Amino acid sequence: MRVRRRGPHPPLLRGGRGARRGTRALARLHRDGNFGGGRRARCGTDWGLDRNLADRGERPPRERRPGGNELSRVRGYLLLAVIAATVVIVDRVTKIFVEQRFGVPYGPREVVDHVLFLTVTRNAGAAFGLFQNFRVAFLLISAVVLVGILIYYWRLPSSDWSARLGLALVFGGAIANAYDRGVKGSVIDFIQVPHWPIFNVADSAITVGVAVLLVGTLWRSGRPRRA
Repeated sequence: MRVRRRGPHPPLLRGGRGARRGTRALARLHRDGNFGGGRRARCGTDWGLDRNLADRGERPPRERRPGGNELSRVRGYLLLAVIAATVVIVDRVTKIFVEQRFGVPYGPREVVDHVLFLTVTRNAGAAFGLFQNFRVAFLLISAVVLVGILIYYWRLPSSDWSARLGLALVFGGAIANAYDRGVKGSVIDFIQVPHWPIFNVADSAITVGVAVLLVGTLWRSGRPRRA
């Protein structure tokens, strides 16, 4: 009389084709990560963390790198270059036009009744005519500011378009005024409004850029955070 052994894995105990089939099944389970190992087991910690963050609508840590991926970083610097170049070109064209058309000094000439005046003057100081006759100091400060903007811009998240726009405007305005101070020793201002110093296009870009940065910061700080 033949006695059969009973156990949890009869095919493995009997040997032959059943044993080979059972071995392949165990190997497949191990490879798929369902048997305490394999690909999923090796990256189980990262996979579980990413899945939990995805369930909460958050990005995994590898997607929160400063500046985003390489493509978004290139797009960000392209935006910076385009906006800054536009500011510099418009600023240079307007300064050359008013200098050649009206001369320096000129005005004030009323353009819009009691609101906007054309007053052409030279400014050897900072924006809006502040701190006259500090050419070297302002060139050094401008260089430090430009380098700081580039470093901070590189660390910005790819989704923070308000900060990118604001910094690009400030960057373009700073380059335009720094060029005039370095090459000509002074900046031409020609836009005047009541109760405000005379300014130019570059000064306007810097002011608007700072305003965009402040508004973007306040808007982000007021948004409710995801739980």
